[in-house]
Amino acid sequence: MYAVFDLDNCLADDGWRVDIIQHDSENVFIKYNAYHLMSEFDKAANLHKLKEHSKDEIVILTARPDHYRKITQRWLAKHGITYDKLLMRPNRSHEHSASLKLKLMKTHKIAPEEISCAYDDRQDVVDAYKSIGINAAILKINDVDYYGEKKHENAA
Repeated sequence: MYAVFDLDNCLADDGWRVDIIQHDSENVFIKYNAYHLMSEFDKAANLHKLKEHSKDEIVILTARPDHYRKITQRWLAKHGITYDKLLMRPNRSHEHSASLKLKLMKTHKIAPEEISCAYDDRQDVVDAYKSIGINAAILKINDVDYYGEKKHENAA
């Protein structure tokens, strides 16, 4: 069985990076580049959930572009997060996170019935998972509006 975890705002505390998103840029790479580059300085959170799934294969499924794979792998190693698969957004993809994540699971032959649980900070992603029969739950560190400002932090 697999346990699927989102990364940003689920295991990685990205709340401090939200303010560096360049909302005025129409170029998606430029808009999020500084945000992604700074990700290796995030604090880790919710690691207890990984331990709850110690018998599952761990899949990190992030909408972070593959361009940032090395930074992401360093961050995971720094925080002692072991995983079996790291699935990331193809570099030129601008697909909505929910459909992207479903597509990545299908591409990597992870069937819904093989997933014990999937965690994401976004309700639309959790709803997409549930729509295909995956046991899914919200797991988030902060209530963050990626299009505005950080609302407040939750205890993690």
